[in-house]
Amino acid sequence: MMAPARDTLRMTGEEVAAFLDELTIGALGTVDAHGFPHQANISYIAEPERIAMTSFAKSQKVRNLERDPRASLLVERTEAYHEYQGALIRGRIEISRDLPTILALSYELEARAVAAGRAVPPVDHERVAPKRVALFLSTDRVASWDHRKLDGRY
Repeated sequence: MMAPARDTLRMTGEEVAAFLDELTIGALGTVDAHGFPHQANISYIAEPERIAMTSFAKSQKVRNLERDPRASLLVERTEAYHEYQGALIRGRIEISRDLPTILALSYELEARAVAAGRAVPPVDHERVAPKRVALFLSTDRVASWDHRKLDGRY
């Protein structure tokens, strides 16, 4: 009996880690005050047990997270259907207002974006960091897919 396509296209933990290291932006999903999904693109760094991000402290996503720490991060590559790859990470966000943590993460996110070839506007991290927070998403549940594993068979 043939394995279901869902099982066939699931990535291993190592494949998910490599995929997340390769890409630099995902869609962070939070729950708004009315219980509806709120999504916003965000740069991230995948760490061993969590996803690290920064945001302005007064942003809608942070206000949502202060009310309800449940969140998801969707990272996808969608050039062609037979090559779709993605990971959906769900967990809870820890918000840090520790300035050295925010600064270190901001510099690391910038370096990662530059290394990936993304255009990055000049930022005065020392001036902006006090207005930001660090966000750490636990990786409680990870769903993944890699359509390349199907070899065009659906």
